[in-house]
Amino acid sequence: MNGLYDWLLEHAASVTRDDPVERVCLGLSWTLAEVGDSLGFAFGPRQVPRTLSWAGTLAGQGAERLYPWLLSWNGAEAAVGLAVINAVVNRASPACARPSRCTEPCPAT
Repeated sequence: MNGLYDWLLEHAASVTRDDPVERVCLGLSWTLAEVGDSLGFAFGPRQVPRTLSWAGTLAGQGAERLYPWLLSWNGAEAAVGLAVINAVVNRASPACARPSRCTEPCPAT
């Protein structure tokens, strides 16, 4: 298997919290996954079948259940797997942390 895929799967497994997938959107160019309060993106597949047997069934499932989809030969499944992994990895990254809101007025400059 590709070393990058191995690293992604291992890293996602090491930071996994039992968060469910909130939303998956498969678009013309991008695939979006929302896990907890984090987003993950992946390029969308070039061609998506008109019907997907799993459409509407991914929300509420544990993110770790979709990690293996990264290795699928089905482009739509692989894009979903990568987007979910990116959301989980992004959530653990301090670079992607949401800024805290100010509770006091900002000083005039």
